[in-house]
Amino acid sequence: MASTSRQNAEKRQRNERQLSLLAALSARGALTKDDIRALSIYATGSDAAFGRTFERDLQHLRQAGYPISTDSEYRYHYDGRAPLATPVSALDAGLLRSILSGLDHRSPHMSLAASGLQKLLAVASTGEDNAEYLHAGIPTGENIVELARAVQLRRRVSFEYEGTTGPKRDYLLEPAEISVHFAAFYVSGSASHCPVVSSSDSRDNENRASSSGETWHWRTFRVSRITAGTLRDVGKATEQHRQGTAPQGIFIATEAIVAIRPGCAVPLAARGTPVAVGELTNTGGTTKPPGEDWEYYLYSDVDRQRLFEDLFLYGRDVRLVGDDTLVAQWKRRVEHLATLRRDAQ
Repeated sequence: MASTSRQNAEKRQRNERQLSLLAALSARGALTKDDIRALSIYATGSDAAFGRTFERDLQHLRQAGYPISTDSEYRYHYDGRAPLATPVSALDAGLLRSILSGLDHRSPHMSLAASGLQKLLAVASTGEDNAEYLHAGIPTGENIVELARAVQLRRRVSFEYEGTTGPKRDYLLEPAEISVHFAAFYVSGSASHCPVVSSSDSRDNENRASSSGETWHWRTFRVSRITAGTLRDVGKATEQHRQGTAPQGIFIATEAIVAIRPGCAVPLAARGTPVAVGELTNTGGTTKPPGEDWEYYLYSDVDRQRLFEDLFLYGRDVRLVGDDTLVAQWKRRVEHLATLRRDAQ
């Protein structure tokens, strides 16, 4: 107990000394080593002890990012005009770039945040070569927090949505699930088109949707296509709209069969159920298994995007063999990427 108290006291004394040194350099400008020796914080102890303590304090402040430099006359300066130097790893820079790419610049607050991130990246030095390949996959869609809250609290929302074709339309949605696909958020649930959406009366919204001939269907929306500033909570969700509207699972593969080379892709194999070659079904006969010495695994209700990422990751050590619909989708994905690479060259 006494040892802990002594360590805390020493740490507090060290922090106070370093802050006092920083304050002196900031307020008094250039200081020689003799000037610093005369400060009350270094008044006690021998010159040798002062030299060691001062060098440690100076090193600690510089490592913390404070720009303390020396001139030709060996005077110490605190350069208040210099940017705060902070150690940024390649992954840190990749995260910042990913956040920057996902910001909606139409919002004034997001525009200011983007400007700050750009300035930080402009002066950031990762100290690592070839850092440009590091990129974090942060999904886009700024309304995701409000939609997640609506799913949790079973609320109904309204918003204006811009599809891939046609004009923008207003929708009522009772969100039920959120998915991530190709670095973008998607929200699914019972939805109805409503020509006029008002946040004041949830019942009136429902009546207008019904009177316009619109019915409730299960739909999936890309969150980034929701017009900024139009998402509103319009009341409690009505469970009756969930009847007869089942999720289509557009990002989920009902069944996948993967062949894995013995001793390879252990994490992927651990997520599947082993099956014998003779038990393979639903391959349609168009996808030939690589061989009986390979191990086969069944995956049910698997996320297609994650499965495709695993296939890319493990390369020639894995082979997708079923079902045929999923194999066809995988082949189209590979062919599309090959086309992009050829075009880039």
